[in-house]
Amino acid sequence: HGPNGDLQMVECEKHPRGTQPWTQTLSPAAATLMDFHAHLCGDEIIGFLGGTFDADAKTLKITRALPARRLTLKDVDGADAAVEVELDPESVPDIVDALDEDGLRVVGWYHSHPVFSTHPSLRDIENQANYQFLFKDGPGPGPGPGGGDGKGGGSGSPPPFVGCIVGPYDQKNVSESSDIRWFHVVDDDGGETRGGVG
Repeated sequence: HGPNGDLQMVECEKHPRGTQPWTQTLSPAAATLMDFHAHLCGDEIIGFLGGTFDADAKTLKITRALPARRLTLKDVDGADAAVEVELDPESVPDIVDALDEDGLRVVGWYHSHPVFSTHPSLRDIENQANYQFLFKDGPGPGPGPGGGDGKGGGSGSPPPFVGCIVGPYDQKNVSESSDIRWFHVVDDDGGETRGGVG
C-alpha cells in the first residue's frame, strides 16, 4: 500500500468512455450542510446523503445531507482523527429513518479531508465499495429497485451510490471555497465493485 498504508491518496479517473452513467444534482441545502459540517472541526467528519434516483431519466437527485456520529479514535493505537474517520454504526438507523420519513433513501456518503487533498485514500475507496454493496438495493421506503416509486429505480437498475469528500482548509485550494470531489468505484470492466464486506 505504500508508505502511508491505506491512507495513500489515489487520483480519480473519469468513468469509462469519459462520461458517468447518470446525471447528478445536489440541492443547495445539502451542499451548504456538508460544507458547514466540514468547517466545524479540524478532524474528519462523516455523514450520509439522501435523495432519489430516477432510473428512466438516469438522474440521481441528492436533496439532504445528514451528519453522522463518528467513533472516537483516540483509543485506537496509531489512529489520527485529523486524517481518519470511522462511522458510528449506531447512528445509521436514525439517518435511514429520517430519510424514510421524507420519502427518500440513502444515496451516498460524505466525509472531510480538513487540510489535505480531496483525492480519496485507499481506505476511502474500500469504504465506498463496501457502501455501494451494502446499499445496492437502495435501502429505504418502497419496494426497492425497479419498483417505480421514484426512490430506488424504475427500470430495474439499482440506484447509484456516491461518495463525496469535502476539503475546507487545504492551503492548495484555488480559492477560499471548499474543494468538493465526488467519486464512485467501478471494477476494471466498468461494473460496480463488491468491497470486502465483513
